[in-house]
Amino acid sequence: MKIDTFSNVGVFIDNTADYLPLISTLTNLMDIFQKCVYLPFKNKESISKSRYYTHLNKKSFRRCLILLIPIIGNIFIGMEDFTPRSFHDKKFILASVRKRGCKLYFASEQLKNDKEVVLEAVRQDGLALKYASQELRNNKEIVLAAVQRNGLALKYASPQLKNDQEVVLSAVKKDGLAFASASKELKKDHEIMVAAVEQNGWALKYASKELKSNKGLIHALVQKNGWVLRFASRKLQNDQAMVEAAVLQDGWALEHASAELKNNKEIVLLAVEQNGLALEYASQKLKNDKEVVFVAARNDGAALKFASHKLQKDKDFILATLQHNGLMLEYLSEDFQNDKSLVLAAALQNGLALKYASQELQNDKELVQGVVLKNGLALEFASEELKNNAEVILAAAMQNGLALKYASPELQNNKELVLLIVQKFGWALQYASLDLRSDKDVVLAAVKHFSQSIKYASHKLQKDMELIELSRS
Repeated sequence: MKIDTFSNVGVFIDNTADYLPLISTLTNLMDIFQKCVYLPFKNKESISKSRYYTHLNKKSFRRCLILLIPIIGNIFIGMEDFTPRSFHDKKFILASVRKRGCKLYFASEQLKNDKEVVLEAVRQDGLALKYASQELRNNKEIVLAAVQRNGLALKYASPQLKNDQEVVLSAVKKDGLAFASASKELKKDHEIMVAAVEQNGWALKYASKELKSNKGLIHALVQKNGWVLRFASRKLQNDQAMVEAAVLQDGWALEHASAELKNNKEIVLLAVEQNGLALEYASQKLKNDKEVVFVAARNDGAALKFASHKLQKDKDFILATLQHNGLMLEYLSEDFQNDKSLVLAAALQNGLALKYASQELQNDKELVQGVVLKNGLALEFASEELKNNAEVILAAAMQNGLALKYASPELQNNKELVLLIVQKFGWALQYASLDLRSDKDVVLAAVKHFSQSIKYASHKLQKDMELIELSRS
């Protein structure tokens, strides 16, 4: 009697605890422990005699695991326990899967085998095919609807339909990676593979060895997407015409060329011309080739970091390259960033290269003045001291009025300086101090050059009739 009472109480506590957050976590940890460690060693007869152990034996691991999650697990199980009819209610499930196909998961086994329900589910979410019955996963109409919604749903189709050309072709046209789920036979199908790779180049990874070795096919593919060379056969990765076609489309395809072709100067030049950073995959010999590295660094200064140490330290080579790509200065050593001749060459080629010069050279008046005469906006990267130098500011702003933006507040308030600038670039008034935007002489000079400059004047001067008339003329 006491044993029966204990069993009944145990079942009551366990059932009640399933709806209590946190407590359910503890009780279900105990349930899992008993189901894994204790029950396997009890014979069926002793289990059947105990209501508690019978209850525990029938309780699913799924339920126990869900209830380890406080609150959410309790809500989920509560819904499952107290609304069981809903999952058998066709009208309810149909309404649910039309909004969210994956809710087919909650349907009863009977409804998972209902063609109408499953069709609605996969039309909303192709991946809902995962929850359909085995019978309906072999239904061509349903599977076609699923893969047309999401090609990856092919994964859940029956083996027969994974071998159906129409189904697989529909799937890979939607998502090339669905090719991974095609049958071995269809992975050899030329039409299907081309459709898959055109949709997603990675699909070639799953092609048969025969197709990966098909020169005509792979050549056509790399012309559209060079990096698919990575999935071609080794023989084709060592084919000069093939690799040339690939690197012409994507220089980085050089990574997947054979070691022999990575040492082919003609091919590497094509690659770095298309993408300077492809130099990373060239042979050590060609990373030390001045012509190859020059072409790479000219296209992308960052390529210099892949050049040989010898060339990275070759001042004459660096100077010649900077004259074609000044921004390469960013990737030079600190010594070179502090070399006046190199910095000047870089900044004259591209004024913004001054950003990467040493602080010492950013404060070199002769150098900075020479640079801003060619590109006034380079003033942004000059030292604060030079941004307060009227001579430097005038040189920069007379080349590009926007340079006034980078002048010190003191010089933005220098009437003589600002007058000279706005007489040439009226719209530079916007960078003058508030006091000077309230100065009629300055605003008048700006508006004479550029009528729309009046919008940068103070509110008071924007109402000045003389200025208004001038701006309209």
